[in-house]
Amino acid sequence: MTYLLIKHDKAFVEKGIIKAKSERITFDYFEFLFVLDLHELYCAIKDWNQWNKSNSKSNDDYNHFIYSDNYILNLLIKESKIPEITQFFANLTELVLTIRERKYEIFFSFSQICYNIQKLIIRINYPIYFYCGNAARAEVSSESYYLASLIRSQHNLVHFELFDIPEMGINEILKSLKESQHNSLKTLILNNARINYNSTILSYMKYLQNLQELRFNKCVCNRIVFFNNKKNKKDIFDDEKNYEEGLWLPNLKYLQV
Repeated sequence: MTYLLIKHDKAFVEKGIIKAKSERITFDYFEFLFVLDLHELYCAIKDWNQWNKSNSKSNDDYNHFIYSDNYILNLLIKESKIPEITQFFANLTELVLTIRERKYEIFFSFSQICYNIQKLIIRINYPIYFYCGNAARAEVSSESYYLASLIRSQHNLVHFELFDIPEMGINEILKSLKESQHNSLKTLILNNARINYNSTILSYMKYLQNLQELRFNKCVCNRIVFFNNKKNKKDIFDDEKNYEEGLWLPNLKYLQV
């Protein structure tokens, strides 16, 4: 469909698909918004800003580029709070937010207006390979809490994929899946997750009876071996002999560990 055809077809204007109050015609994207994935656009802006930072000699310019990194996310948060626009986010069936920025605000906003997301792919802003201090832990807990709220607000979540999450955050998220999506969830993928106790994770898995695909990609599982006296070695897994009790996923077709 060409630009001129759209411009001269009054039916598009009458239906509100095209906004033509001025010579500059704009397409009403939000009304047809079903999939929201900002990863590539975010990375392009990030790369462009990084290049400009390296060529800038002014601190003011540097601060401007730092702000610009978050421009798309900040704009999305702002748009999601405008009453005239929020109704269009209700059509979302797929949401991909894998940017390394704080996202709890957008999780909260979407939990109030999006109820039909079937595919959710999320990255938690967590330094997976570095020491996580109290401030970072609090941030992870907050982001996990609001992500869990978003999960609970969905009517039929089928696919859930998570990147970079410590166990202190994953417990809340898996709990929300157990409580609200145990009948609908068919695919669960955990990437770069830190798992301290098998029993904790598997205790939630056994409730997801309709799972067909379960993947653990590059997850870190801590196995602590210590000596309770000079001669006897004790493995922490010895205390978890029953972690697999009741674990049976009858519909599982694909497992990757």
